[in-house]
Amino acid sequence: MLALPPALPPSPTPLPPLPSPPLPTTLPPALGTIVSHNVPPYSRAGLYKDLAELRELLSEYRENSQGNAGLRPVIVGVLERTGLWGDCPWPSSFPSSSSSSLPSSSEKQAGRQQVEREGSLTVEEAEVVDPDLFDAYTGILSSYLGVLEQRLFSEGLHVLGQRPTPSQLLQYLDAYFEGDPSLPPSLLRAVVGMETPLEVEGKVLLGRLLQRLRSSSSSSLFSLSSSSSSSTYGGEEEEEDWGEGGKEGVLRALEGGERAPARHWYNSLSKEEQYALTLFRPVDLIRFYSLQIKRALGDAEARKRLEEEVAVAWGTLEETERKEEGAKEGGVKDKVVEALEIKRLLEQNTDELSSLLKGLSGQYILPGVGGDLLRDGRGVLPTGRNIHALDPYRLPSPGAWARGQEAVRKILEQHKEGRGEGGAEWPETVAVMLWGLDVIKTRGESVAILLALVGARPVKEATGRVVRYELVPLKELGRPRIDVLASLSGIFRDSFSNVVDLLDDLFERAAEAEGESEEENYIKKHARKLQAQGEERPTARLFSNPAGDFGSLVNERVGSGEWEQEEELGETWAGRNSFSFGKGERERGVRREGVLRELLATTGRIVQEIDSVEYGMTDIQEYYANTGEELDEGGEEGGREAERD
Repeated sequence: MLALPPALPPSPTPLPPLPSPPLPTTLPPALGTIVSHNVPPYSRAGLYKDLAELRELLSEYRENSQGNAGLRPVIVGVLERTGLWGDCPWPSSFPSSSSSSLPSSSEKQAGRQQVEREGSLTVEEAEVVDPDLFDAYTGILSSYLGVLEQRLFSEGLHVLGQRPTPSQLLQYLDAYFEGDPSLPPSLLRAVVGMETPLEVEGKVLLGRLLQRLRSSSSSSLFSLSSSSSSSTYGGEEEEEDWGEGGKEGVLRALEGGERAPARHWYNSLSKEEQYALTLFRPVDLIRFYSLQIKRALGDAEARKRLEEEVAVAWGTLEETERKEEGAKEGGVKDKVVEALEIKRLLEQNTDELSSLLKGLSGQYILPGVGGDLLRDGRGVLPTGRNIHALDPYRLPSPGAWARGQEAVRKILEQHKEGRGEGGAEWPETVAVMLWGLDVIKTRGESVAILLALVGARPVKEATGRVVRYELVPLKELGRPRIDVLASLSGIFRDSFSNVVDLLDDLFERAAEAEGESEEENYIKKHARKLQAQGEERPTARLFSNPAGDFGSLVNERVGSGEWEQEEELGETWAGRNSFSFGKGERERGVRREGVLRELLATTGRIVQEIDSVEYGMTDIQEYYANTGEELDEGGEEGGREAERD
């Protein structure tokens, strides 16, 4: 009989589990590595459908505006159909018709608002409009279509670690050297290794010449068929003298020798071959290759003419470079060398995948500067680097400062053009978005925009660091100081605290500037009004999410569908972005909703700086979650629609 093991004692009653600590809404900052990658190839927007039709109509109309007067209503109809009146409005300085009374067919339009009459034309009005005014407008419209057609955008997606194809390399270089007359398309095609028009023309020409060498006498060597040209190239007939090596030697020299059309990289070409790449017209190409063939046949005169032509062309080029640039910089040779270097660096994006694997295994990744190729130059290449940003104590950079000044000039011009009759000449408040990554990529362009609106400039110490933003005298500024409502992203707020302190100090000094009236200084005007309303800190202008928190939560509400009216999203944005930041520990996220709403009520324009052609306003959800809702909330507070730039 088997003995059973003793029974196990009963297990004790398990204790209830300890409550788990609540998860933080935001994770604390941690160490990490950012591996850069390339952007997709750039492409031109082009024109299509109605826009292409409009371009053709404008071209035909402008050839003979009097004879094609019947096209005016057709052009206006296309403008109405495409909605281009909003992008390219009829100038408010232009009357809608050449007479005070409209035709009876358009009298029903008399009830339209005046602003709409100034912004567009009806088909009926187009029939009686002043021809000179319409001609002037078609010039404006044609220029706008040209800009629209050449606008860059990202084509497709970038595959991590995949080397760009020659056609993609050409797209990158074409965008980088946009508008540079010293780098024609044929040169860029040669740089990336694509067949150039010169090579195509040369191959056709050499094929015909070689065929004649094999099948005919030398007397017809340079008389090409009528399919290529009606002229005779090479001048007088040649005698039956093939020179040393005979006919076969000439054939070898043409087909495989040093005189054959070169397909090497530009920096390995001779000056003669480099000069040949600058020729475009078929007549010039044929003449050039005819001289080369004559030289191969032993013609001393052809050799001399060819050498003189190349020497004069290259010498003139170098002299032009010296005069215009004072050095090589900007010359064709240096531009081609730069293009070759960019091509080499772009082809190194295979490092993206290898660097990612190194990072995942804890290995060292080479550092590199972050940025955009078109904006920041080739220094951002190659990709696949552990990118670093910039010195926050040197914002804005000189280049960003110049771009910011130009942007503000255009913003204020647009405000004047769109204000309508009786509108204010200057916006009292402009809302500016300050986003951390944008500031890093542009070296502080949005900060420069803010400073230019206020009328201030950076002051640097001997080391080049910015220590203060000083006010520009009103006499030098030539306009009022415009108040700015700055909306800070969490990254900007935490990464550029020194800039936050300097900007806060700037607004305090602007509100107390001596000798400036409220009509000359909108910051002072609004600060006094807020002070009279009992607001504790009337100079607060830098707003963000609560300290240590990120995001407006608008994306979350849109994604979950937890909203009914647009006003609800605007209230969510305002509630999350009403925290003021500035100098000292006491101003690190203090809720000042009254100041925010008062500034929103006077906001006339909202500026969102986009740092790359890689994306637009509709491509990133943070744009509608912040810029869009600030635009909506500003309109609600002010009782009118703010404008976005």
